[in-house]
Amino acid sequence: MPDGFNLQFYCFELKDSGRYLIPVSFSSALTLELFTGGLAVVDHLKVLTSRQRLTYRMMSLIYQKVGRLQNYHGRRFQYKKDLQSADAGNHYNVLPNDLGSSSAKTGQPWGIPELMSEVKALAKGSKVTFQSYTDYIEYGLFAAAKLNPLPIENNADIKNLVRIATFDYVPISNCSDKMKEWIEEQILVAMEKHMKDSQEAFDNWFWGPNNSFLKQITKKKCSPEECTIEMVRGVLLKLGWDAYAYMAQCIHVQMKCFQNAIPEPLNGKEKKRFEMYYLQQECFGDFPLILLKDRIPFLWAPIESFLSGCNDFDFPGTIHQLLRYYSEMIETRREQDRIAQRRTVLKRDQIGNSQV
Repeated sequence: MPDGFNLQFYCFELKDSGRYLIPVSFSSALTLELFTGGLAVVDHLKVLTSRQRLTYRMMSLIYQKVGRLQNYHGRRFQYKKDLQSADAGNHYNVLPNDLGSSSAKTGQPWGIPELMSEVKALAKGSKVTFQSYTDYIEYGLFAAAKLNPLPIENNADIKNLVRIATFDYVPISNCSDKMKEWIEEQILVAMEKHMKDSQEAFDNWFWGPNNSFLKQITKKKCSPEECTIEMVRGVLLKLGWDAYAYMAQCIHVQMKCFQNAIPEPLNGKEKKRFEMYYLQQECFGDFPLILLKDRIPFLWAPIESFLSGCNDFDFPGTIHQLLRYYSEMIETRREQDRIAQRRTVLKRDQIGNSQV
């Protein structure tokens, strides 16, 4: 293992729920720590070449890089205003057009009032407590997804669904396969040249506030065709998605070893909970839940229900429907934000002209 590597977990034991294993440091750095440990295990088992080890390391850096691009979805839906469109009002919202449309009550899509009323109905006779408007949104969407789960059997389709709920799609159809391969190679070559830099120097070059990483690729004169920053960004996002698979593999290996090393093996309920968080899951496109941590609040309602033993709904189908809801709501929200921004600029220009 790497020098100084130390993976620590608290163990909490509850009377009815068994043991909970909680990381001492539950931060954004945790996935990188798990990746580092997992890579050491993978290297031990497969005896990686120096080039393969370097590829794993570069992929972990690209994984971090894409999380800082504006194409990465990080938008939260926490308040009523987050659901309302630029036109405001309950009638105009960013909710999916088919939300709750299979409901036996009306057969009509839910607006914000219907979403809230469904949550209140769900709360009656339930142990679930709602402490914020965010809880109402999440459980309302959960109620809608339960009514209309999205069954997906093909693993590639599941991965694609997870991808579009994670990144904003960047079309690079005008970029030939030859050009994509060239850009990918230039990105990796550029990174390799800086791998021996100090941590501070590398950070400033790769993702510092004044970094020109993307522009440097576009300015290379050896390009087989005209290279644009949109092409480079698109290829970088593609590499970022590939990096998720590298991260998933190493995290899975590390935590499987951790699970096997627990002196008293986990029982059924404990194992189900542990593996959901830390091991690769088919319903998440073969990613562990911790790798999709930015989506956890949005998916937490069905996960919590499933882990508590509730089996009256299609768990994978509900998860997939919620991922679809999120990707659609993100796209609608962004378009509405652009509309609002254009209106603000237009209004400011009108005021300026009137003053003149």
